Amino acid sequence: MTFVRVARGFAEASLAGLAFAFAILLIGIPIALIVRGMHAGLSWLVRLGGDMSAFVDALVWVSSSAGGLVMALVVAALVVRFFHWRSSVRARAISSETPHIEVGRRELGRAA
Repeated sequence: MTFVRVARGFAEASLAGLAFAFAILLIGIPIALIVRGMHAGLSWLVRLGGDMSAFVDALVWVSSSAGGLVMALVVAALVVRFFHWRSSVRARAISSETPHIEVGRRELGRAA
């Protein structure tokens, strides 16, 4: 019985580790793609005038990294707001609060 508990605990810990790694992968890939795209775009804009110096290359790298992180944070904030809004709508639906329009119709029906 103890061996079964140890094996089950090891399996649960392995699953938690895999889930954590998968979550990092799901978050990291979009950030990396955004940063890479911004870097390629800024590099292309800067190279229109000729070759880039080391300073300009560093500036492009820093600005594209910062811009990519800001864009990823904005998307994350929008996702969090959406889920917060969704949970509040679900809470109202589960608590069976009726919208004001339906209450007004019922009152009109009783009055008539």
